[in-house]
Amino acid sequence: DCTDGVTDTDLKIAGIVQKSNRACIIVASKWDESDDAPGDRQAFMKHLVRRLHFLSHAPVVFTSGLNKEGLKKVYSEITRVHTQFTRRESTSVWNQTMQDAITSRPPPTVKGKRLKLNYITQTSTAPPTVTIFVNQPDFLRDQYKRYLERMFRRRFGFEGAPIVIQIRRRRSKRKSPVS
Repeated sequence: DCTDGVTDTDLKIAGIVQKSNRACIIVASKWDESDDAPGDRQAFMKHLVRRLHFLSHAPVVFTSGLNKEGLKKVYSEITRVHTQFTRRESTSVWNQTMQDAITSRPPPTVKGKRLKLNYITQTSTAPPTVTIFVNQPDFLRDQYKRYLERMFRRRFGFEGAPIVIQIRRRRSKRKSPVS
């Protein structure tokens, strides 16, 4: 409700959506009654970003039931977000995107050792889930994980859909000395 802004109840619902890894859109209703209407939507968007920063990937649709504005846009956004939520990309494209991200900003070293990101593959859809195989899973910090997610969003979009990033240790190709 644009007249109230983002309330604590809205935050709780948004938190449930985020924790359950579901796709979503944000519908800003009663835009016609807002103090900002019909003017500056940027001020309201700043408020949304500040309060719902963890859903920054979700598109926002402004609606007015009274004026019947934006209602058709809600349904088109639902369809678009569902397409993003169930989309699959090839392993080669994921690997090229990850390599570009690493080239642009290499992973930090931990205890004098460098994290090596070996390869990535999309393991699931709804939500889009990728698995990154690395040499030392403990070395991958949340900050670098967020950086990778931003790079993936720039390349693939996935608007309205969370991207789940799983980290696994790459198995050694060496044969065990015990047979």
